[in-house]
Amino acid sequence: HHAAGETPPAELVAVLRDTYLKLARQHVDSGDEEAAVPFLERALELAPEQVDVRYDLGRILARGTDPRAGEAHLQATVALAPE
Repeated sequence: HHAAGETPPAELVAVLRDTYLKLARQHVDSGDEEAAVPFLERALELAPEQVDVRYDLGRILARGTDPRAGEAHLQATVALAPE
């Protein structure tokens, strides 16, 4: 097992990210986008380079509780997106 502060192995990060995304998708599919936000945020912490996760989070926030944060995430997706 890992000492505090150590980075978990990439495989574990990928599994956690996929689990958070699956839970987020279930909330979105059931019509409760706001409930997906914490799961998308966790997935983004694990994989900050994932443009699609950042986009989904930005879109939900922009339409809902935090338009300013949503806009920031959406602008970041433009910066991160390949040409």
